[in-house]
Amino acid sequence: MKVRKGTLSTLPASVERLHFRNAVLPVFPNQSHADDQAIVSQLAEIDFSGTIALTWAEIYFTTKAWPHVKTLKLNNTTYSGGPPFVFLLHSQNLHQMEVLEANGVPLDDDWNIGLICQKLTNLRRLSIARCWLSDVGALRIASDLTKLESLDISGCAPFTQVAFFVFANLRATLRFLDVSDTNVDSDSVDVLRLCMPDCEIVH
Repeated sequence: MKVRKGTLSTLPASVERLHFRNAVLPVFPNQSHADDQAIVSQLAEIDFSGTIALTWAEIYFTTKAWPHVKTLKLNNTTYSGGPPFVFLLHSQNLHQMEVLEANGVPLDDDWNIGLICQKLTNLRRLSIARCWLSDVGALRIASDLTKLESLDISGCAPFTQVAFFVFANLRATLRFLDVSDTNVDSDSVDVLRLCMPDCEIVH
């Protein structure tokens, strides 16, 4: 399916969520004028989940067109034309992003995690279940994303239980942590629960 610019411009201002799946998106104009920004002024969520051969440019131009979006969902997407989060290198307007879901996305090195931590510092919920997460990536999350309230790293490898304890750094804000199907053992989970009594830890 090919989405036309005109189709998107006719969306009512009350639209809060858009879900693109296997759609060919246009290169959006730079929406710097007030009239352009008012087209979908209440849009809060963009969902690309399940899209095959998504390009970083499609994510970039979509988030550029609607810079006030607070939720971006990329669950179970496959990519072409570069690493999935290379769009963050070019994005200057995602400081308001609060929720990122990228479950099952092929994060094949710490570079992607580094970009997330560097560019999306106001995240409140991060879900990267079944992704590749090393000890270095875990440390970046615990050090840089200090506003996190919910973190799902279930099924992630190869981070170890040694790195698991760095999440105690988030005890002031974190209220949910899913580490099921990881290398973390029950004894380590019990220790962290003592350190973070206000956080629900799923193991």
